This record gives sequence, structure tokens and C-alpha cells, in this order.
Amino acid sequence: MLEYFDAFLVGLTATPAKQTFGFFNKNLVMEYDHERAVAVGVNVDFEVYGIRTRITGQGATIEATPDTMVEYRDRQTRRRRWERPDDDITYDAGELDRRVVARDQIRTVVRTFRDRLFTDLFPGRTEVPKTLVFAKDDSHAEDIVEIVRDEFGRGNAFCQKITYRVTGAQPRDLIQAFRNGFEPRIAVTVDMISTGADIKPIEIVLFLRAVRSRVLFEQMKGRGVRVIDARELRAVTPDARAKTHFVIVDCVGMAGVPFADTQPLERRKTVPFKALLDHVAMGGTDPATLSSLAGRLARLDRQCGPEERRRIAAASGGAGLAAINRAIVDGLDPDRQIAAARTTFRTPAGDEPTAEQVRQAADALLAGDDPRPRRRQRSSMREIASRSTAQAMVAASPSSRVSAAGPLTRRAKRGMPAFPSRTCSTRRRAVKCGKSVGVPAPGPARGTGSRPTAESPMRRRVTSCVNRPPPMRTPARRRVRCLSVSAFWPPRPGAGSC
Repeated sequence: MLEYFDAFLVGLTATPAKQTFGFFNKNLVMEYDHERAVAVGVNVDFEVYGIRTRITGQGATIEATPDTMVEYRDRQTRRRRWERPDDDITYDAGELDRRVVARDQIRTVVRTFRDRLFTDLFPGRTEVPKTLVFAKDDSHAEDIVEIVRDEFGRGNAFCQKITYRVTGAQPRDLIQAFRNGFEPRIAVTVDMISTGADIKPIEIVLFLRAVRSRVLFEQMKGRGVRVIDARELRAVTPDARAKTHFVIVDCVGMAGVPFADTQPLERRKTVPFKALLDHVAMGGTDPATLSSLAGRLARLDRQCGPEERRRIAAASGGAGLAAINRAIVDGLDPDRQIAAARTTFRTPAGDEPTAEQVRQAADALLAGDDPRPRRRQRSSMREIASRSTAQAMVAASPSSRVSAAGPLTRRAKRGMPAFPSRTCSTRRRAVKCGKSVGVPAPGPARGTGSRPTAESPMRRRVTSCVNRPPPMRTPARRRVRCLSVSAFWPPRPGAGSC
């Protein structure tokens, strides 16, 4: 990394805060966001499932009547006593499970989670996926463990508390068992596993506590994004085929907070996969549909074997699902859209492209067209996605069939080298080599009767330009003061000039 960036001081962080940007004078050199990591298979995507109760959002009031008895519990020793209140006890949502403990509320949440687990969250499963529950404090964690054991009826080993105040076992031994063993299936923690712990089999992250820190919230969500080999996952969860995503069970309204940085790629959960492909085949390029399509393809990629991948590459003209997803995410990136608008419309230095120019550039990135008037080309996305249902039926498993479209972008053909961005002039037209690569349309599918599309002269010129390696230059040594990335970016020649 030090040789790659040629700097005296390099900062790496997955959750940059304002203090980090201030220390490095806002000199952000490179970033690698969650969407891109999901698209290339570094992380898995997530879904959000909400379970809310009335007192979770509004609080409640305990009326002081002659028949009302309130249990008071010592926070440290958990010693209990019963008293009759003199006045009504009113508490809000922030005081729930801190000043006031409502065990019925916890039981309602746990019971709903149990009932919806194999119908809404993971249909077809029979074993509880590895679940990590975040509690408010150690006393709250004790209540959750007791209620989970009671509701599931699976014994003490089924659910364990992993905090600094455990008895009879070391926390590191419990973490090791949760990572590699069949039990515990559910682990309840406060802050011990919120950061740093790498437990790949986790498929459910359940929030029973509110988090006010953006950095901490992103780190908590990160417990579920780890990828894991299918065989390793089946070693701890026998009925799981592959880890395609994880589920955030939001019991306190955390997923919709404004400071949530990462959002799931899936935006149209109720739309079938075939309907998404048909929409793209008809020329649809709206961001929500393409983002959902990228999320579905990323999940499909986690389930495909070598034979399925070969058939997908043959149907898409050589591109794999990871390459297709990467191109979709690139087209949805606002920074890339602005850069494309600057290049396409030759925006003078110091000026910003207009909203209409950015919109046209975004449409061109998503559809593969040239946004300038009278110079449009037919994109490989529309050419190939329009034949997806006819020539790309892939058997992902003996019991299910899925259709895969591809490639959905102009930069998709396997074997075409990816070189650093440089500007080449072709008939007085600036082309960003390595950024907009045209590919010839694939040959006709067997049995479809379709004809191959002739490769355009402009596409041949771009391909020839990209296949010619750029000259290697030694960048001048200079001080790069900040780097903020959430995953390692593969090195490339000439990167020292970034």
C-alpha cells in the first residue's frame, strides 16, 4: 500500500468520521463503497425487516391503582423487590429497558421473530440461522437470553450471552463456538462483538437497542456482510445452500435513520426477477430497477457453480455476473455521472455541468449510449438483455430455474485488459480509454434464429485504442496525505499519479 500510493502518511478506515477528514484536510484519495463491494462479491447485500411495538415508538404509562404492584430490580445485583407506586409512572421510548423493563415487549418481539423466521426472512429453512442480537446493557441482555430460550424451547446452549460479564466460560471461547460450532444459534451482546469480530456465518443481525453514532451503527451492520464459502457455512448451518445476503431485524427504527450510510441494493423486493430483466430488455434504465437487478445478480453469483458460470458467460458474450454488476454500479455512481458529463460535453475547467447534461450522461452510462445528439449508438445492454429470456436460461439448481441477462454495459467483454484512464483522440473525439469500452454483440443463440449484430467502426476504434497499453511513466514523488477506503483496491500501473 505504501509503494502504491507513494506517501508518507496513509490513512485506512472503513467508517471515516468528520475528525478523520479534518485530520487529513479532506484529502480523500480513494473510496470503495458498500454497493461496489457487493457487486464484485467482496461483501453480501442486506435486507431490512422491521418489528415494532407501540411502546417501542411511544412509550407507555403504568397507572398507580390499588391493585398495581411494580417490580424494582437492582441494576448491578439484579435483586428484586415489589412495591405499590404512589404516582403514575410514565416513560418514553428512550427509557425503555433502561429505567423501565417491559418483559412483555421483549417477548412480543422475540415471538414475532420466531414466527416469521421461516416464512418471511428465510423461507424454506428449518434451522435458525446464526443470529447476533444487540442489547442495551448487560441486564437487558440477560432478559433477552431468558426469553429467547423460553420461546424457542431449545435449551441453554441454543442462546448465549457474550459480554464481559459472563460466568462459567471465557468470552473468547463463546465467540469461537459461535463462529465455528453448531451452537449457540443466537448470541446476545452489548458492545463486545459490535466491532472487530469476524464471524462469517452470521445471517441475521437483530437490533434491540438504538444507536446514536453513525460510525458504530455501520460497524454493527458490518458483522453480517462477511462472505463465506458455501461448504464452511453448511458446516455450522446444514440447511443453508449459500450466504447470499443477511437480514437486519430492526426492532427500534434504526434502519431508516438519516445517518445510515449504506443502503441495500435491492429497491424493488416485490418485483420478480424475470420482470426486472424484461424491463431492462425493453430499454428501462431507472436507477431503482438497475440497483435491484444488481442485487439479484450478486445473490445469483453466490449460488452458481462452474457450469452455471460458464453458461452465463456464453450467453452474455463473455462477461460474468461480477463484471455485469460492477458496470451497473459504476453507471449508478453520481461521481462517475458528473465526470462523464464533463468529458462528453467538454465542460470548461471550473464550471459544473448542468443538471440536464448530468441526466443525459447518467442515462448514457446506464444504457451504454452516447448522450450527445445525433451520435447515439445501440448499447450492448439493450441488444443482449432483450434476448435474455430466450438464450440465457440457467439452471441454478435442480429444483429452480433462473434467467440471467448480460452483459448490461459496454465494458463487459472478458479478456479485454483494463488500463488506467487516458485520453486518446479518434477523429477529433475524446474517448476515455478503459472507461467506455464497446464490445461486439454475441453470436446467435442456438435455436433462437437471431443474427449477430455487426460491430460498428467506432466500436472497433475504441477496442483498438483500449487494447494498446499506455506508456509507463514514473510519477513524481509527492505527499499524499489521506486515503479512506473500506476495502483494498487492486493495484494498477501509474496509480501513483492519482
